[in-house]
Amino acid sequence: MIKKLFIIAITLYCNLPLSAAEPVFQINASNNSQTVLDNNFGLIEINLYLEVSKPVSDEDWILFEQFENKQFKLMVNGQEKSVTWRGGGNGSTETTVYQDKELAFSPGTEAGAKKIEVVFGNMKREVTIDYQPVTRLTPIGLCDNMAIFNTDRTCTFVATNIKSSQIAAIVNDDSVSGLQAQSLRDNDNLVQLVIPAKTYFKRGRNQVRITAKDNNGIDTDCRIILYYYPADSNQENNDKIVNTTITDEIGLPKTLDYKLMTERLIPLGDEFLVEYGYPGGKSGPWFGCSVEGEAVKILEYFEETMMPWHINEFGVVYLNAPQFVKVKAVKPGAGRILFYETPHFTMPEELKQEIPVMVIEPIQPAAIKN
Repeated sequence: MIKKLFIIAITLYCNLPLSAAEPVFQINASNNSQTVLDNNFGLIEINLYLEVSKPVSDEDWILFEQFENKQFKLMVNGQEKSVTWRGGGNGSTETTVYQDKELAFSPGTEAGAKKIEVVFGNMKREVTIDYQPVTRLTPIGLCDNMAIFNTDRTCTFVATNIKSSQIAAIVNDDSVSGLQAQSLRDNDNLVQLVIPAKTYFKRGRNQVRITAKDNNGIDTDCRIILYYYPADSNQENNDKIVNTTITDEIGLPKTLDYKLMTERLIPLGDEFLVEYGYPGGKSGPWFGCSVEGEAVKILEYFEETMMPWHINEFGVVYLNAPQFVKVKAVKPGAGRILFYETPHFTMPEELKQEIPVMVIEPIQPAAIKN
């Protein structure tokens, strides 16, 4: 789970208007000290606060609208920075009306003093922090021992405070050539390396290792095991949507679409995690997974224990904690992995996807002739 950004408890009252009737504009910046450790993939967070007295004048309402429309300029050591808006709120007391905005921004890759200035209209507030960037290297949307069934799946790794030129990948002890990490922010504050599974993975177990040097020249790496089960080359485009008929909540027939994948070959003895949904609310949706046949067996269910990172408009974040089952190929032959969803507690369970599998004996290496 994301570590909450340290709340700085530095509330700036410097240069505030002396009259209580004047608007109050503040920066509430982060941490109980002025040392800010970057623990959010190269972003730090501040809160902007605006308060005006009642009754609210027309001039103050215009100010509120400008605040609501995010008409700010944020600078770090004199350089203007783009910001990511995280949320906000508003409210009132007996004597005032207020609103606040949460925003995140990149202070750069260099450690040291950072003077953060926010200009809003004719008001400017500032705070100086001691920024200490933290190196991170992690997979995105993946967890250790996870199974990949889609042939076109790519595997993404992100790094902060590591230059894009200093990242390399090794898959099954072979260096990966032809890939270059790409910057997602200025100055390599956040970079990503994308590995196409189809090009570099073999069927079954794959060991992926990402190596890098951080901006201080210190070696770091990230290791993950991924199981890759593509369709046979002549069936790659045969995954399809088919329909099935169920009885709905009032007893009437209902046709549902679900995804039917082509058969996947799985070596006997492989043991892997399959993502099948996420924890829903009290009323749903709920998700389920089961297997048919004797070829594969579910060993264990996991809920909210492995939480892959994802990239969205807010940066690198956790989304809903995926649910997984641990599956093992226990006997040669055919089987199926089935995925279900209950959209609401008043509705029946629906089959949403199935993966036919064929468990095969592992291919033994050829004997070496003398």
